[in-house]
Amino acid sequence: MESYSVFKLNLGPAVIKSYTKDRTNGWKQLKYDVIKSDLMDIFGNPVEYDHGEYLHFVSKNTNAKKEIIESSEYREFIQAMNQIEKEYFAVIKNYSKNDGILWPNKFLTITKPDTKQCIISLLEKYPVLNTAFDEISDDDVMGNLKGYGEYGHGRKAIIDSRKIFRYIEAKENILLGVDFFYELKSEYILISSENVSSAQVVSMSERIQAVINAAKKTNIGHVSVNMVQDGVEITKQYAQVTVNLVYPNGAKQVEERDIASRIKVNAANVKEIYKAPKGEKIDTAELAKKLEPDAKHGYLKSIMHGKTSIMKYIPMIVKKSFHN
Repeated sequence: MESYSVFKLNLGPAVIKSYTKDRTNGWKQLKYDVIKSDLMDIFGNPVEYDHGEYLHFVSKNTNAKKEIIESSEYREFIQAMNQIEKEYFAVIKNYSKNDGILWPNKFLTITKPDTKQCIISLLEKYPVLNTAFDEISDDDVMGNLKGYGEYGHGRKAIIDSRKIFRYIEAKENILLGVDFFYELKSEYILISSENVSSAQVVSMSERIQAVINAAKKTNIGHVSVNMVQDGVEITKQYAQVTVNLVYPNGAKQVEERDIASRIKVNAANVKEIYKAPKGEKIDTAELAKKLEPDAKHGYLKSIMHGKTSIMKYIPMIVKKSFHN
């Protein structure tokens, strides 16, 4: 038997309601016909196991490095990366000469946001590049940024750009294929966790999500693919955190504490901000306990402190063998 990490395929509220509100057996139709058909259109014909309950989708694991570096998104990314570094260090040089700091309006309103958008666009098209942030540390790319920690504007964009650039330059192969099992009944995606890192497993889930959302015509619309977790752990104490949740498929299966309100407001994504009284910290252990039901059903997308993820993943691992 092989080990698999479990992820949940979540659809948006409009799609769910259109199939479940006024249709007989609408939920069954959505799960067994609509989603299956769309996945086959996107990923090709699967091999079916266990009387058709599990679908195995595999696409060729091609090396996309050449495609990435020749893409318009990458060219724009490189141009923006070079521009922000040039302007950033020009500001620092001017400071050292004149004993004052001035961030030009062009840098703040054009160069910095343009660089951020170029990074976002590149990662959206090639989500596999998110692996750069797991494999490459800030220290690895700090270089001539060392000693300039007080100059915050554009600094993170430069660091992120350098990580992506180094990752692409260092890799001989950047693979874009997919390999996963889909369980019709539960809407679970099973990704092999044998002999691969957790970052590679998450990268595969992001790749699957990106490919589905890039499809031009589907009935299931925009989806999220979230890890199903055995629990939640937040390792430190914080004064403020932001929790991101997705609309719950099959709300009858989960606790009613917050689910009902999310359904009523028709929110595909929900952002909850928790802020402690001044001078105090949030009880993160209690917050983790509160979020556990969502995590166990694959509805917890992230827990953030600013732009930093603070959730320690506790993945649900299943042992499974498949039969024709």
